[in-house]
Amino acid sequence: MDVLHTPDLLNTSTPLYDKHPLEDPPFDEQIYYLVETVMRIAVTGTISLSGMIFNVINLIVFFRLGIFSDSNTVCLTGLAITDFICCLLVFWGSISLCILRHFNSPDYKWHVASFHLNTSIRPRYIFTQTACWLTAYVAIERFVSIVFPFNAKYIYTPKHTFCAVCCIFIVLTCADYPQYTLNFPRWFTNPANNESILVYVYSGITFTHEMRLAFNYTYIALRLTSFVIVVVCNAIMLLRLSARKFIKSSSSGAVSASTNDAPSTITADCTTISNTTTVVGAAEEINKSKRRAAKRQRKEKRIIAMVSLVCSLFIVCYIPDTYATVTYYLLFVPHHRMVHDVTMIFVFLFETINSSLNIFIYYKMNSRFRKQLSSWWRPKSH
Repeated sequence: MDVLHTPDLLNTSTPLYDKHPLEDPPFDEQIYYLVETVMRIAVTGTISLSGMIFNVINLIVFFRLGIFSDSNTVCLTGLAITDFICCLLVFWGSISLCILRHFNSPDYKWHVASFHLNTSIRPRYIFTQTACWLTAYVAIERFVSIVFPFNAKYIYTPKHTFCAVCCIFIVLTCADYPQYTLNFPRWFTNPANNESILVYVYSGITFTHEMRLAFNYTYIALRLTSFVIVVVCNAIMLLRLSARKFIKSSSSGAVSASTNDAPSTITADCTTISNTTTVVGAAEEINKSKRRAAKRQRKEKRIIAMVSLVCSLFIVCYIPDTYATVTYYLLFVPHHRMVHDVTMIFVFLFETINSSLNIFIYYKMNSRFRKQLSSWWRPKSH
């Protein structure tokens, strides 16, 4: 059995990464551990537990409404599954961090820090990346429906969306699969007490510097590309919503003017609908078609507003992650370990918030979702 000589793996108070360390810490280490305990274990752990419950509710409601009823529901179901897994990994990370910080002991037969990294942190990167691209897919779908309204319903069918969601899951999992699976649990001899300890370590293929850079830059490119897509599509949706208000008000004024000033136009339209119907019957048909068109327009507007709120929540919650990605992993700005760790505390917190609050947007903006969820506690009227 090999002897474990790396002191950082045996000293659980030392992080597994320390990029560009500076000599003097920016603040007291005890204060740092207190902030980490409160934010990552208490606050983030509680939010992630609530997020798991909320996403289970989302999945139940989508299942009852019919997952394949429309393409938007298919994609939001995939997003709910991803958000549930993200919250689950963050919750497990809070528990393992609590063990790491307060209940770890040299007598343990397994190394908590390496298991925390490989069972919580690394798989979380996979599913947050998946959540980013599913949000980007929802934004692109609404963008296409705005720009090409007649072709969107043929492009984004429930079957096509289901295949796209599955491809996003498979491709992004495979993108990080080689780096993740090269970590295996192995038994080492702990020189502190001369006993065996189970540690997750790199084994098999050794990564070269070029291979690590390739994986890192692929991850960065995927993350930043999805973020930019969501920002651009959300801006277009917001502009479209404001434009629709103007179009709706102007069109309603034109309709009222034409109704009062040009009754002959109605008579002409009546003759084109049917030669055998009366003028009154034709006017009723026109009014019904107008009401159906207005109902479709209101429904489309609600969907765009709901997707825009989901994208806005995503943009706000992923600003810390984008900042950390660009600053630490793309520009390699020098920073102390504690600064990096505090930044990641807020990255985990805001990503967990993003994975937990979508239920409130669905309840506010989607009448079918609200009606289905309200039926759980409101008795049916006979």
